[in-house]
Order: sequence, then C-alpha cells, then structure tokens
Amino acid sequence: MRDLLPKTEFVDAKPILDKMRSVKSAEELKLLSDSNMATAKAITVAFETARPGDTERDIALNMIRLALKYGGDTVAFMTLGAGKNILETHHIPKDYRIKKG
Repeated sequence: MRDLLPKTEFVDAKPILDKMRSVKSAEELKLLSDSNMATAKAITVAFETARPGDTERDIALNMIRLALKYGGDTVAFMTLGAGKNILETHHIPKDYRIKKG
C-alpha cells in the first residue's frame, strides 16, 4: 500500500479501534447473545443427530444449516474434527467417517 500511496502518512489506529471495540451498546450485546445462542443450539443439535458413518463434512454442513435456521446470517469459518483429527488445531472438516463411541 505504501508503494501505491508514497506521499501518504500511515498511522497506527489500533489504540482508537481498541477503545471503540471495548464498549458495546445494548443492541450490540443482544446481537452477540443471539448469535451465541444460535451457534450453541446448532452445535448441540448437530452433535445429537450425528450418526456413525457420517463424515466430518456431513456434520459440519448440518451445523452450518442449523446455525442459519436458528437465526445466524453466515458462518465465517468451520473447524470440526473427529477421531485423530481432533488433535489438529483448526481442522477443516473432511471425509473422515465418525465411529460409534
């Protein structure tokens, strides 16, 4: 960006943004609460309805569908792993089939 705008002075806005982000309005708090509830419900129902033989991808897609059903607007990212994949940080759901237990 500096190459494209060589005469521009860039300043660190982090302190201003941190202060702005630290205060939430009642509306913002309600949105966060609603989002948390939709996410928690989607996770709970997806895990309750998962069956042996389902893939991580099947469960993740169901979880996304449920999050939208329960009021979410979008799912920014999805991490979900089963079996040995739970050891991988931020595992992207794949075709690993879950087993009973």
